[in-house]
Amino acid sequence: MSHDNLDVADIAGALHELTALVLSTQQLEEALGHVTAMTSRILPVEPSCSVTLMRAGQIATIVPSDDLSPLVDEIQYSTGEGPCVQALRTREVVASQDLRTDPRWPQWRERALAHGVRSVYAHPLEVDQQAVGALNLYARQPGTWAEEAQRVLMLLAEHAALLLGVVIRQASHAELTEQLRAALSSRAVIDQAIGIIMAQRGCDAEKAFAVLREVSNKRNIKLRDIAARLVAGTARAAGGPRRSGKPASQCP
Repeated sequence: MSHDNLDVADIAGALHELTALVLSTQQLEEALGHVTAMTSRILPVEPSCSVTLMRAGQIATIVPSDDLSPLVDEIQYSTGEGPCVQALRTREVVASQDLRTDPRWPQWRERALAHGVRSVYAHPLEVDQQAVGALNLYARQPGTWAEEAQRVLMLLAEHAALLLGVVIRQASHAELTEQLRAALSSRAVIDQAIGIIMAQRGCDAEKAFAVLREVSNKRNIKLRDIAARLVAGTARAAGGPRRSGKPASQCP
């Protein structure tokens, strides 16, 4: 990526919008959703983007820009390795220009390549000198993170960290607890749904997640909502006869 590919007006506009959010927002998911959308939009390759949030020993992907980032994020959480996990542990930026030639994270790397990911970038988000999350980007092209692009990403990540810090400091304890609970509980529901599909179909977690994602795309319903429907339907079936509708094995 060359400097000429980066639109200065777009970058300035994104930073202005993020600054306005820092001054005005108290909603965690809404605020970080703007970050992932803008980050993906202003880079020429339009990478898949997500934010990983870590609080109280829990780790989860929130507000992804598409369906690819939560999939490859989840592989990192299950294997315990990958750029995002490393960025959180070391509090340092982690980048790979080409996963095909990068020997790091062997378990995660092979599966990420299978999903078409060639280059990755993870920037830790720090609040009060503690890593509470990471801004993650995945591109299908190699050689994506030129020096100019990394400078832009550093600015965006710094604004994202400021935004996260403002939300944490401004929200009351009860409000923040609820926002974090809602954001992090999505992963728990999705994990339950994945377990149900694995049991029903005899497949592994990655294939089960792909099933959820396919249904989400076809029905244009958020992934976590599809997962919640499956979990609720299975619970009703386990508790007794369903009044109507499909058996749990046909949900979502």
